Amino acid sequence: MVPAALLTLTLGAVGALAATVPSAGPATAAEPDLPDGAWVDPFDGTSLGPDWTVVNPVPTALSVADGALTLTSQAATPGRPGTARRTS
Repeated sequence: MVPAALLTLTLGAVGALAATVPSAGPATAAEPDLPDGAWVDPFDGTSLGPDWTVVNPVPTALSVADGALTLTSQAATPGRPGTARRTS
């Protein structure tokens, strides 16, 4: 369902239109349809929750802050697959 809004148009003295759109409050994101077994993590702390498993952890390559998970990749040697140090 698409939300509707009331739009008021006013014709000014020189023929210009002005539009007024009343605010219905803050916008909210639609909840996505998730496949069975999927879960959502809001990253509302400073570390990963118990549903996460980190293999070969590199503490400086992973951080959780301000509602985001940040993963920092490591560079590989061009032409030599598998030379990047494995991180989180």
